[in-house]
Parts: sequence; structure tokens; C-alpha cells
Amino acid sequence: MSIVFSVFTKPWKMPIPELGAFVNRLGFDGIELPVRPGFQVELERICQDLPVAIRQLAERDVRVTSIAGSADERMIAACAEAGVPLIRVMVQIVSSCACRHNAVPTATPGCAQVTVC
Repeated sequence: MSIVFSVFTKPWKMPIPELGAFVNRLGFDGIELPVRPGFQVELERICQDLPVAIRQLAERDVRVTSIAGSADERMIAACAEAGVPLIRVMVQIVSSCACRHNAVPTATPGCAQVTVC
């Protein structure tokens, strides 16, 4: 088993070919690709765009080690088809305690919400 170093690419919204070359120059083997509105791959087009992104990255010796996004059926199916082994999801934790009754939780699109007390 080899060690793979990857980086979360949310800060860089450049086209995938440029992103692959950039990440490769930084010395990383892979990326965690955000699948969100306004990024290189969006959920609405994941089945079409994820395989293209993976191919373009591979041409620059970079692989997609994980996806940052939602865990809906489309995402899971597209990642399975493309061979992406991991989907990282964010869970918003909201307190429902009486002492926090004035707090207004804000939902983040694509994030699950868990209520704790």
C-alpha cells in the first residue's frame, strides 16, 4: 500500500486541466473535489462531468481521492461508476436546548442537519 497525499481544492476554481497541473506542481497525488454550485463539477451534471474531470486530472498524474458534497443517490451512483472511493459530507449540528432558543440555525445547501440537546 502506498501513501497518497491529497488536497481539498475548494479555494481554486480554475478549469480542471489547470487545476490538475497546479496540484501536481504542488506535489500532491490527488484531490478532494468539491461538487457544488459554481465549481468545476456540479451535482446537476455529475454523471457527465465527473468522468471527464477524472480523465483530465489523470492526464496530469492527479486522481480524485474523494468528493466533498451531498450523499444523495445521484452522487453515490456517479462516484461508484467513476471509482471515487470516498464522499465527504458535512452535517450541520443545531442545538434545540431552551438556553439556545434565540439561536437561528441556518441551513447550508447540501448539508444534513442534526439536532442535539
